[in-house]
Amino acid sequence: MKYCLKILKFVFIPLLLYGCSKEIENDLTITNVNVINVENGEVLKSMDISINKNKISGITNHKNNIQYKGKLVDGTDKYVIPGLFDMHTHIFNNSDPQPPNIWYFPLMLANGVTGVRDMWVKTKEQSEQVVEWREKLKTNDFEGPRIMHIGRIVDGEEPINGNFDVISTFDDAKAYVLKLKNEGIDFVKVYSKINKEAYDGFIEETQKQGMYVAGHPPLSIPLEYLSNTGMKSIEHVTMHHLYFSGIEDSLRPKFTRNLLDNDALAEAVRTFDEKKFENIVKVLVENKTFISPTIWTSKIDIANLGMDFFEDQEGVPFIPPDEYAEWQHFRDTKPNLSDETNKRNDSIFVHEKFLIKKMYDAGVQLLAATDVGYYYMIPGFSLIDEVIELKDAGISELGALQTATINPAKYFNATDSLGTIEKDKLADIVILEANPLEDIKNLKKINATIINGKLFDKEALGKMKMKVLTANYKSTLKNLPPVVNPEDIKINLEKYTGEYATLNNGYTFKVVIRDSLLTIDYGYIIDKLEPFSKRLFRVQNSNVYYNFAVNEKNEIIGLEVLFNGRAFEYLKK
Repeated sequence: MKYCLKILKFVFIPLLLYGCSKEIENDLTITNVNVINVENGEVLKSMDISINKNKISGITNHKNNIQYKGKLVDGTDKYVIPGLFDMHTHIFNNSDPQPPNIWYFPLMLANGVTGVRDMWVKTKEQSEQVVEWREKLKTNDFEGPRIMHIGRIVDGEEPINGNFDVISTFDDAKAYVLKLKNEGIDFVKVYSKINKEAYDGFIEETQKQGMYVAGHPPLSIPLEYLSNTGMKSIEHVTMHHLYFSGIEDSLRPKFTRNLLDNDALAEAVRTFDEKKFENIVKVLVENKTFISPTIWTSKIDIANLGMDFFEDQEGVPFIPPDEYAEWQHFRDTKPNLSDETNKRNDSIFVHEKFLIKKMYDAGVQLLAATDVGYYYMIPGFSLIDEVIELKDAGISELGALQTATINPAKYFNATDSLGTIEKDKLADIVILEANPLEDIKNLKKINATIINGKLFDKEALGKMKMKVLTANYKSTLKNLPPVVNPEDIKINLEKYTGEYATLNNGYTFKVVIRDSLLTIDYGYIIDKLEPFSKRLFRVQNSNVYYNFAVNEKNEIIGLEVLFNGRAFEYLKK
């Protein structure tokens, strides 16, 4: 009995439920894992996490030597964090005809993104689709993130985008909010041309209806006013430069279309008023106004890195051909800039990082957000890039991690169920192979994603990625070389896609770096380390190449996906 009491003295309260029992049955147990507390940066070493149904039912010390029944995941030398949030997405905004659950959602889960806030659900049909996905998630019949809140974009006269709804009066704004509420919309996303009268109508009615306003800072309304009246989040720090200028009023007319005129931005940076900035930031902190920097978007777009920088990104081969072609067209229509202009744009981006660091230091709550659905943003991959870029701006690893975990939970008023790894919270968890508090880039080292208690281990995540590549391949059939019989390949592809990342020889995938794409005229089978001896053909779509090896029966026995010299091989045990 004394021995029993001695044990209980050093274990978590949930163990009391079992007395001195050494055996517990769970739906899923992660054993001997390091648990990161994203609120204070502490790491609980060697813990066992019990998961039942969709919740964390207990966290105990692995040293208690409890025997677990049910599915087990070995967490030795691994780290768990809460599922990541992307707080600015456009899941219905892709150019490719494939729906988002074909490529957006698998790539999100594969990168640990278990929750999103979507900024532009355009129609009632789309909002109904979101409701259906939410219901399916409850029964684990949906492989995608939690779509926490959805919004609808509204702009003023002469809108930036002809597809935006347009509202100009107080009464119309109030009526518009009621319409959105009936469609299941959670918030109004205001845009740059909204006037103060309409904005006030949105604020008044959303507060009555339990909704809120978020979005771009309207060009004609001071930032302090937006915060003081209850705008919940303000997007894109790139669009904030005007408000921190010492000549804001005289500079405003130069932003003739929106807040992304680089000439005007450069002048706003040059006339930056630090005292004014500090006063505005103080208001943001007092009102608990959230800021979504979208710094990764700025790095590629405002700094004009575009396709030249983008093409080397890890997630590029997963972009559907039609989407990639649209992005490439967008880049091709941009003018070539002089070295002087590029240097000026770089200075805008550097100043933006300075502002983000100052906001963070002052206590502004930042949200990790990508603007995925916009050019160059890759679902899941770009969210991790955003968090890494926030760290590069001078924020600590912990602070950067908080922008994608606990801060979004606070935003959604959901800290009772999300945002940390704790008993009774929803089991949205990412298992990492290294500690992100030591190096934020360790967020890329994902071992498994758990959403609503459902485990997607490394193999399952690999299959999800392969499914995306396979769907992309199907759209390339029209570009097959004349020597290949499309019908034969279609038939074989169906056999191949049945197991996605597993070929008939039991091999899955590996990423390797090759020499220049132009020098590659054959693929490799990894286990033999020799060239394919069978017939090989190549399918080209934009800058993506698919090398297939087939045997005498015309069955696919190997696949290599190449992008500018980088080969993604799916042939390793």
